[in-house]
Amino acid sequence: MRIQVVDVAGEGLPKILVIARSLERPEGDRKLSDANGRIPPFDLKAGIYQLIAIDSHGTRPTTVQEVIVGGDPLDLQIELPIPATDTDGELIPQIEVPIKVLDTGGQPVPNAIVLGRDPEAKSIRFYRTDRQGNVTPRLDVNDAYVVVFHMGKVYTERVEVDSLYRWNACADLQCISRQLDNIKPVQSRTFRLK
Repeated sequence: MRIQVVDVAGEGLPKILVIARSLERPEGDRKLSDANGRIPPFDLKAGIYQLIAIDSHGTRPTTVQEVIVGGDPLDLQIELPIPATDTDGELIPQIEVPIKVLDTGGQPVPNAIVLGRDPEAKSIRFYRTDRQGNVTPRLDVNDAYVVVFHMGKVYTERVEVDSLYRWNACADLQCISRQLDNIKPVQSRTFRLK
């Protein structure tokens, strides 16, 4: 398993804490990146994990990536984005997003594991597709990720919900309530697995 933490230009970032958190059992590991952004090898059992990269001494936002350990050797880069505006402590409403999961031949994928989460994985929920490959996860209205685990592979897609909700536009509950009423229903999305 080779992991490197980089900035948007591809340069290695030192002193970034990377936590490998199992999504199946209460276990994990943590390592600090070296001067070139490389992470020492993790000692992990086979399974589904989240790799959480935290810039504990800086201002870059936490980044999360899901991986499967135990199949092909991992060789990946975790990119930490440029610092963003802080929204910690704000209530972010959620909306149901209908999703259909299809295989490479365009056939529905039943019983696939689907994870809905925010960018920093502070809020995560698991789902399974039905017999027709359908699932309806609840996602944050402004920024969310959908992760599909199927046949030993991980498929991740950012989902931006087109809504009129703006987290910083209100200071009182009546205004927030009006904003929530303006959230439009979401169009169905299709995931085609490669």
